[in-house]
Amino acid sequence: MRKIYYYIIRKIAVKGGVFMTIGGMARMQYNMNSVYAKSLQQGSTGKKINSAADDAAGLAISSKMEAQIAVSDQKATNALDSISFSDVKEGALSGVAEGLRRIKTLASSANNSFYGDVEKSAVQLEIDGLKNDIKDIFDQTEFNGINVFEEGAYDELGINDFSVTGDFDIDAIDKAINSVSLDRAKEGAETNSLRSQINYLNNSTYNLTSSMSRISDTDIASLSTRLEQQKVMFGLKNAMQNNSMNLSSMMTYGMLNMLR
Repeated sequence: MRKIYYYIIRKIAVKGGVFMTIGGMARMQYNMNSVYAKSLQQGSTGKKINSAADDAAGLAISSKMEAQIAVSDQKATNALDSISFSDVKEGALSGVAEGLRRIKTLASSANNSFYGDVEKSAVQLEIDGLKNDIKDIFDQTEFNGINVFEEGAYDELGINDFSVTGDFDIDAIDKAINSVSLDRAKEGAETNSLRSQINYLNNSTYNLTSSMSRISDTDIASLSTRLEQQKVMFGLKNAMQNNSMNLSSMMTYGMLNMLR
């Protein structure tokens, strides 16, 4: 009979919520451990979305943004490479322009009425040397193994047969100088356009990164507060569990004494 009373008393205590069953305590422990483990993972990775289970929609959006950022960064890198290429070409054209200016100076001196054939031949020797230097610039200037100038670029200057030893037109040198100046201006305009493109891409990357951060990055301050709250909950749970067990034992003992 005492066993029956004891069983009834325990059932009443359980139904009345005096103490928690072992299964209930296990479920509560599991849920709290899961939440705490998830919070620790978010803190260690710096990401509040570490799997699709955390936020499927957020993960899809942040993944798409991450791909856009990668494309934007690559475009910026390509533009920087193009600027480097343009800088090499413009530097080479600067050398060509300097050589052409020297040729014009020499040609102007050859127009001196006091220059005879010997003097003009000496001037032509330097001019030929300058023309060879200019041709070498066009033929040998490379960027990452790629020739900067198209084949025949030197011939397009129109100075290949220029000579002051006979009748010559100095306007040919002026035309070559103007052509090189125009090419340099084009390179400068291209560089400015690329720099504007890079600025746009960098701003786009910044905005995308900020947006993605708001979706997927952990708010450290909020996480710290949450972890502290979870630690308090662990303490309260343990205290409630102990108190529940003590109270249940006291009630069971008291009621059994009353039945004696």
